[in-house]
Amino acid sequence: MDPVQAPRWGRLSERWSSVTAWSDRRPYLSAALVFAFILLVFFNPVLFGKQMSQQHILWAEWPWHGAEPATLTQPILANEGDEAHTFYPLRLAAGRDIRAGEIPLWNRYTYGGHVMLGDQQTALLYPLTWIGILLPLAWAWGPMCLLNLLIAAMGMFAFARGVGIRRSGGLVAGTVFMLSAPMLGWLQWPHALVFALLGWLLWATDRLTKSGRWRDVGWVSLVIGLEILAGHPESAILNSLAAFTYATAVIIADRERRATWLVGIRKIGMWAFTNALGLAVAGAAVIPFYTSYDLSIERISHKYQTRSPLDLSDALLYLMPDLYGRADNWPNVSRLDFLFTSTLVDFGVGALILALVALWRFRAAAQTKALAAVAGISALLMFGIWPAKLLLKIPPLDTVIVQRVYVYIAAAGAIGAGAAVASLIRKPLGVRSIGLWTVLPLVIGVAVLELELAFNTTYGPERTVHYLAIGRLAAILVLTAVVLWMLGRVKERWAVAAALVLCVGQLAYLTNMNVWLSPSLAHPATPPSIQFLQRQPGTFRIGTIRIGVESTLMQANASAMYGLETLEGHDPPISRRWVSFATKALQQPGYLERLPGGPDPRDRNALELLRMMNVRYYLSRPYARYSIPGLKEVYRGPDAVIYQDAYAMPRAFIVPQVHRTGALFALTQMKNGKLKPRQFAYVPVGSPGILGGGDAYRTAVAKWTSNREMRVDVPTGPGGWLVLSNPWTPDWKATVDGKEAVVKPTNFAIQGISIPPGKHTVVFTYSSTPFWQGVFLSLSALFLIALMIIGGRRGWKPRKGIEKRLGRDLPIPDWAVGPGQVPLEKPEPNRLQISFAREKNKLARHLKPRIAQIKQHLPKLENPFRKK
Repeated sequence: MDPVQAPRWGRLSERWSSVTAWSDRRPYLSAALVFAFILLVFFNPVLFGKQMSQQHILWAEWPWHGAEPATLTQPILANEGDEAHTFYPLRLAAGRDIRAGEIPLWNRYTYGGHVMLGDQQTALLYPLTWIGILLPLAWAWGPMCLLNLLIAAMGMFAFARGVGIRRSGGLVAGTVFMLSAPMLGWLQWPHALVFALLGWLLWATDRLTKSGRWRDVGWVSLVIGLEILAGHPESAILNSLAAFTYATAVIIADRERRATWLVGIRKIGMWAFTNALGLAVAGAAVIPFYTSYDLSIERISHKYQTRSPLDLSDALLYLMPDLYGRADNWPNVSRLDFLFTSTLVDFGVGALILALVALWRFRAAAQTKALAAVAGISALLMFGIWPAKLLLKIPPLDTVIVQRVYVYIAAAGAIGAGAAVASLIRKPLGVRSIGLWTVLPLVIGVAVLELELAFNTTYGPERTVHYLAIGRLAAILVLTAVVLWMLGRVKERWAVAAALVLCVGQLAYLTNMNVWLSPSLAHPATPPSIQFLQRQPGTFRIGTIRIGVESTLMQANASAMYGLETLEGHDPPISRRWVSFATKALQQPGYLERLPGGPDPRDRNALELLRMMNVRYYLSRPYARYSIPGLKEVYRGPDAVIYQDAYAMPRAFIVPQVHRTGALFALTQMKNGKLKPRQFAYVPVGSPGILGGGDAYRTAVAKWTSNREMRVDVPTGPGGWLVLSNPWTPDWKATVDGKEAVVKPTNFAIQGISIPPGKHTVVFTYSSTPFWQGVFLSLSALFLIALMIIGGRRGWKPRKGIEKRLGRDLPIPDWAVGPGQVPLEKPEPNRLQISFAREKNKLARHLKPRIAQIKQHLPKLENPFRKK
């Protein structure tokens, strides 16, 4: 080497040493920087100003299709739609309310009116969602998703460190989990928000099973509360069940730490208490959600949404994820359920082999047995293997989509991969073992595939696709063999870097599951037809004229992006009363808990009810021409045609008569076209009568004064029944000139009150009481958790000598700790163990001399079975 260059290399070496020393002092911060770097490389389009979104699918729908740019070449993926049609529009609408200084309790844009905060999937109280409220949502959506992946990686890193895995293994575990198919496949759904907290939940649960301290109860409760706020209760339930399985398995398997069964039962009881406390933490979202869920159709029908178990042959996708088609060409696959079930199992063949190595090496460790139990039970549920079928009949598993449990297999595999890397650095595999671990999966995969093809002639796509899948598997196995050889034979940093490159590279094809486009392509501009509707005065709703359940015309919830109200919608929980009204009276097409289509104004009876519901404008395709009595064309452009209904009724009106009937009778009469909305209204039996009523239909002026309050100005005239065509729920209250009035369900699904003669100001308000009750519950729970965490921070110091007597009961987990490494935390004995040891020693000291005295007086007995 040139002597001039030697000092330069020396300075670089010194700088590298200072960097490693800094990372040793700050392991979590350095890990976060590594994960952030991997994410920026994996999702590099974010560095060039591109935006992640599914909004580009709107270019294939009217009215946006009329301005579709020629430069858009991105096809619509099989897993896209919900972000564009549900999550993005609702969060955009909620953001407008919050920036206006209002609490987004009510969403007036869908279903004629629907809960906003009570709709859990909006996740408005989850801290990560606040970024999209404070900043423009179109720009913030991608960074929010990347931050969620960073949270997932750090959670797995913390859990890996908590069970004793070295930092290098924790980096591998976090990388594998955050880039696994379960995370990237659901990245733009609230499912991923919940799954990202799985590592943190396991970390806190593991701490609780070790210490049994109330401080760790507080951590578990806090994570569970965040899971519920993340917006998908179904996934939060599955997370809790997985953590419960892990805790139970650890307590049972860890014979050294388990002093008595009473201690184990106490820890399980404490963990169960954390779920109740976590539910209280999320009270501000849970109570509004439950008030709407209790009256929703989901309470009855959601169990019919659960999918059938996967076929056992789909287990091959763990080895060959592109078995049904090219993994980098999502639209061209041979399975319709490709994305939402089967393919999302993948977390990398290399990581799978590393996890199997760890399973064999540390098969005696309690943590290994616990993670194997979580993964095994998840596999039984996913593939519907007995006795898991019995579990699917037990609440809450009978009402959740359990196929998503593949995320727990990926989590166990990620921790196993990290443990294997940390262990192999200390003790590498032999060359023969490396060959066995890499050749055997190929042989098994090919053999199982050939057997499946021999007995199932309709299995999968063309034979060439299978050959490509086998070739990809062979290539990955070769790279895995190289990494296995490097671990323990080259410098640690290079071996770990190779393992990270392998884990990232084999999952790189999953980048196509989330589309990045330039801002002008990622989010279409407001079409001229929508701008026309926004300029129209007054309070009104819009509808659509479709051909059946047409997906090429503006889908449900999209109107919320532009502040336009409609009767269509697509997001639970939906009121059972509204579903019955929409499907039976309005003849709206739908299935179970979804209403994907819209009421058809070409039906005479439906048109009369749509007029009652204040639907004034109808949107249709630009090339369509309809002749519907009362509707006239007011806009025609390259993007859409708009019809106006001159006979549409205002949002509020007064009828002179009421018919007191049962709800079912009223719905049947409306379905048969017997309702005359300008002459009378159907009200429940026992409703108040009309004082000083007239004999004519009158109109009133209704106007939104906030997102949950509507003011109705009733002109001077006789009394009657004021009908407001907003959906009725028990949380709607009303006042007439400041005096409280009882809101009754009118015409089965909407609101109404009796008003006396004269001029009045009526204010309808959606109650915020459930929300504030939930806020009080959340604050109380957070205060209790703060006391637990702060009060238990110093812990309890046992008397001198107790540690030695209990050392065999409280070992430090060291099954993957490297030389010179110290675990994060030394478990402390709890009070029950201390008292048990103290009493045991006291009893031994008391009985020892007495036993010796008794032995002196006993005759010596010969053993009859002893050989002479």
